[in-house]
Amino acid sequence: MTAKNLADRWVVSEQQVRAMAAAQEIPAMKVGKMWRFPVERIAAWERANTR
Repeated sequence: MTAKNLADRWVVSEQQVRAMAAAQEIPAMKVGKMWRFPVERIAAWERANTR
């Protein structure tokens, strides 16, 4: 999943998603200059962090 995909899913800015990834607040990996977000790990993170 890309930063744009995740930003759309969470209704936040791409910059916010990238900042969270850089701060290691969400599961992510950097491929070259782009962040990628493993769908299954993001889903698990959402389940664990949903109020």
